[in-house]
Amino acid sequence: MSPFSRDCSIVSFGAFLFLYMKASPKVQAIRTDDEAATRAALVDEFGELDRQVKAFSETAKRHESLRKTIVAWFPNLPGDQAAIISGQLYQVNVGMREEKRSILSMVKVFKAVGKTKFLEACSFTIDALETALGKVPAEAFLDRSRTGARKVTAVLNAPAQPAAAA
Repeated sequence: MSPFSRDCSIVSFGAFLFLYMKASPKVQAIRTDDEAATRAALVDEFGELDRQVKAFSETAKRHESLRKTIVAWFPNLPGDQAAIISGQLYQVNVGMREEKRSILSMVKVFKAVGKTKFLEACSFTIDALETALGKVPAEAFLDRSRTGARKVTAVLNAPAQPAAAA
């Protein structure tokens, strides 16, 4: 039976060609099944939401830029105090600083809990390791494997066609 039969069809030839031409040889085509319509609807919904999220990213960047500007207007505001600033349409509340905790002395913690518990509880970032040893020597202490998150990218097959008049 052909891999392109009704039982095992690729959603679109364009998607197949994209995967065949651009992806690594290890990419596996997903066989469709009885839930093909549900999957197709979810793929289309994801694609549309992906488009909207990307379109919104400039708005989010501007929002963050304005937030930082407004916070910068209050450089001497004590961390336990809030401020309110008003515009013509909106009032913006600049809240108290969030509370952060930090260890005062790692040496004292080491002495208090002991070597074994200290080493069990502590973590060392890869950046800190590479800074301390250099990138090449640090590799001897690192493991690489493809166990992280997967990137999911939506690619528009073709613009939606208007429904034919009956």
